[in-house]
Amino acid sequence: MKELIKFSLRRRFFNKTQIFINLILFTACALLLFADHLITCFMPSMLNPINIHTVAMPQSMVQELNETKQSFFYFQPTSRSLNKAKKQYEYVLFYDGEFTLHSEYPLDEMKIVALESLLEQYRQTQILKENKESAALLAYAQPLVLHQKTTAQKQEERAGIVFMVVTGIYFMMLSFATTVANEVVYEKATKTLELILTSVSARTHFLSKLLSGWLTVLLQCAISGGCLLFWTLIRWQIDNGSGLLKAAKSLQLLSIKEATFSQVLAHIDLSFDFLLLLLGIAFFLLAGMLLIQMLLVVISSFISSIEAAAAIQAPFYMILIAVYYLTLSLNDPQHMSQGIGYYLSFLPFLSMLMMPCRFLMTVVTVPEFLLAAFLAIASLTAVLHYGGAIYQRGVLDYSNKGFLQIMKAICKRS
Repeated sequence: MKELIKFSLRRRFFNKTQIFINLILFTACALLLFADHLITCFMPSMLNPINIHTVAMPQSMVQELNETKQSFFYFQPTSRSLNKAKKQYEYVLFYDGEFTLHSEYPLDEMKIVALESLLEQYRQTQILKENKESAALLAYAQPLVLHQKTTAQKQEERAGIVFMVVTGIYFMMLSFATTVANEVVYEKATKTLELILTSVSARTHFLSKLLSGWLTVLLQCAISGGCLLFWTLIRWQIDNGSGLLKAAKSLQLLSIKEATFSQVLAHIDLSFDFLLLLLGIAFFLLAGMLLIQMLLVVISSFISSIEAAAAIQAPFYMILIAVYYLTLSLNDPQHMSQGIGYYLSFLPFLSMLMMPCRFLMTVVTVPEFLLAAFLAIASLTAVLHYGGAIYQRGVLDYSNKGFLQIMKAICKRS
């Protein structure tokens, strides 16, 4: 088994394609960490502040707003009427005792918050200038409300961080799981498997494929993390990431107060509870990936040609995609705490997505975690026990079967 694992790892990582992919990954990490320099060179207008034309606003007010220490907005007065200004300019701020922002499309929510905060700060400063004794009345003053009027509805909304995390990790795990299954199909189609089975048992070959696939995931994650860490340390030495974070704030990709990597790292809560949360998420993701890997390897053992692999594995992929969209549709605190998402998060096949979502949005009790973990481990043990026997029969079957025939054969032989 040891030699089989070494052979599989060498074949995956020491080939021209994989080396080229890792070079692309290394370059992509560099471009990501130095994205602000790329934007400055090729698309400097992206970092320019939003130009807001003001109507019926005193010149002194516009000047004081522009003198504030912010880089998101630039206020420019116009003598045009409100209707003409709305037709000519993208953003128009009208003042008649209250502030109303006119635009064709709604302004981003974070930008609206920043604009309201800026106008509120100006209003409080003016109150203090007019009457110093009114400082105590600021707490009782009505909060400023920025009205927004648009001529079109926003068509897209920014995806939540949970969606991005679930999507990225899920498809990464899926790609690694299918790699092992396709390797089994290739060895069987090229008659290499017959030669291997003369030296080792089919069950040993089955276990070696699972372990090599598991190690592939860990090694590729280590390579990806190493590339990202390398360029992060270089950027840290140059300017501590201040330029990158400033650009991200200007593009409204981040809404944090920290200005450097050091400040961001100091702000991260590395408490014991947070580390347990990360370990819990990693456990269910990896357990789910291993379960998918086992099932795909068992199914692929019945495939005799590379051409048939896509047709056989396609229904399985469709099921995985359906699970993914089901998770997204239930990805809210109500469903994950007491609705259908709560109950589905205990099922082994679904827990790899739904349990991490519950960790990120709700409170998972210890009994709930132990129950879901027990079911996940029990399912892995059952598939490992019965899958080895089914795999042993499948690798020796060279008949051409469809997906339904393969499922029937698996059910009969289990």
